[in-house]
Amino acid sequence: MWAPFVCAYLFTFVFLYLIHKEYENFIVMRKKYIHGAHDIVPLQTKYTVQVENIPDEYRSSQKLYEAFNSLFPGDVLFAHVICETPELDKLVAERDSVRDQLEKAIAVFEGNGRTHRPLL
Repeated sequence: MWAPFVCAYLFTFVFLYLIHKEYENFIVMRKKYIHGAHDIVPLQTKYTVQVENIPDEYRSSQKLYEAFNSLFPGDVLFAHVICETPELDKLVAERDSVRDQLEKAIAVFEGNGRTHRPLL
């Protein structure tokens, strides 16, 4: 009667112990990678920054680069602006809405036990 209870706790503790040890290994390997990987990984990948809500006048890669380079002279290697696509976002939302309506219609059709689809 107590065997499943004991096994469940034992399994849980062993699992948590193994996860803890794996995270310790991960931290050691990550530190080695970040601090000693100058030959493998370019230095700029360690200092990548994501900036959001950029003012309209700086929404080109060149303007953003100039703005950050004026703040941090000589330290900025690249600046890339990812363009927003509001038209595409609207089309994707419309497609999702149509898909949801279709899935609902199929669920209602199959839920009513019908076997033949109505013709329009």
